[in-house]
Amino acid sequence: MARLNKAAKQTGINLKSLRRHLGLSQNDLANRLQVSQPHIAQLESQTDMHVQTLQRYIAALGGSLLLAAQLPDGTHDIHLDSNTSTSAA
Repeated sequence: MARLNKAAKQTGINLKSLRRHLGLSQNDLANRLQVSQPHIAQLESQTDMHVQTLQRYIAALGGSLLLAAQLPDGTHDIHLDSNTSTSAA
């Protein structure tokens, strides 16, 4: 469990690092997301968040979130848009 918490905390560090790498302040990002600066600080320190929240954060940085699942038969992309069919073949 400690390993999971450490990995989750690293996600927050990575989000902050991404923002800083792009030369953005928390205020800059807050303005883009139309939220408060303390809300950005909270997001960056969270150990758990919804995928949609992470997707919006990354989009505000000018990027897009890519997800993949590594399964025994290989790696499978996970499509986040609501128009993508999720039925199994």
